[in-house]
Amino acid sequence: MGFIFSAIAGAAMSIQGVMNTRLSDKIGLYESNVFVQGTAFLFSLIAVWFLGKGNFKEIGQVNKLYLLGGLIG
Repeated sequence: MGFIFSAIAGAAMSIQGVMNTRLSDKIGLYESNVFVQGTAFLFSLIAVWFLGKGNFKEIGQVNKLYLLGGLIG
């Protein structure tokens, strides 16, 4: 099962790379990055809204160093 998911993820990343390159050619590198990341952010918010079981109020309890994970990613 892991092999199948890995193959699907690799294919999706290849397609995403081509799509992002084409978008960047038309609207610019930084503009396409904002669009792609913004779209991912919106879909993440929707996923959290429907599937999330955590609590954002607890973010103050987290080691501040761990909050840099998004920046590094």
